[in-house]
Amino acid sequence: DGVKIVDARSFNFSTWTDTVFRNVKVMASMMCSDGFLLGGRGGKIEHAWIYVGDNALVISGVVGAHYRDITIGTSCKAIFPQSSNSRVLLEDINIFRADEGILANEFNPAKQQLKEDFVIRRLSAVDSSLSVWLFRGLDTGTEEKRFVFDDVSIPASAGYPTWWDKGRKDGVVIDVRNIPGKLMATSNYVLRISNLCYDGKPVESFPEKIVTGRPGEVKVEFVPSDRPPTMPRKPDVRVVNW
Repeated sequence: DGVKIVDARSFNFSTWTDTVFRNVKVMASMMCSDGFLLGGRGGKIEHAWIYVGDNALVISGVVGAHYRDITIGTSCKAIFPQSSNSRVLLEDINIFRADEGILANEFNPAKQQLKEDFVIRRLSAVDSSLSVWLFRGLDTGTEEKRFVFDDVSIPASAGYPTWWDKGRKDGVVIDVRNIPGKLMATSNYVLRISNLCYDGKPVESFPEKIVTGRPGEVKVEFVPSDRPPTMPRKPDVRVVNW
């Protein structure tokens, strides 16, 4: 509780036991300075502020984990699940930078499945000046993998994790890549989405051009909700005349 770490040269926190992290701040710029790695019996992270030079939340083979009230900035991926996770819930996540995407489920050599839905509820990335994909799946096997996004607000996607593409709004939002022969065959993703604001507007579907993945590789389901969205649609921009 109340721990602060500055300029780590490795993962800031990692645990495979049922551990609670609360009121934690992390700031590091070096690659390999991942914010949190939770595995095994998982645990809980709440009221955290993370700004790192590698993946912010690495979720690896967790059984039961709860992430709540977390602010994230990273030059890599904000949320990086791998291996077979079960009972994972993320709530009240605010992302102000995620150069390589909000959630990337990729680069995992083990046969993978999600034993239960991986749930993200109340996430905002409207403060990100460079926005790429909401979701990416790659090199993860053919077992069913279910992700739930509920009450999410994101900017339009540039589609490419380079600052040269900052400002583009026609990039891929859902990016599932199946490259058998080079990487593990990748298919059987189910993404259930409700209360999504995209580029400041509520949406109930995506144009085909901003979703990659053939039938059988990814199924995107927009689900009606009886709750109003709560996440901001646009960043709170204020002009200051010095």
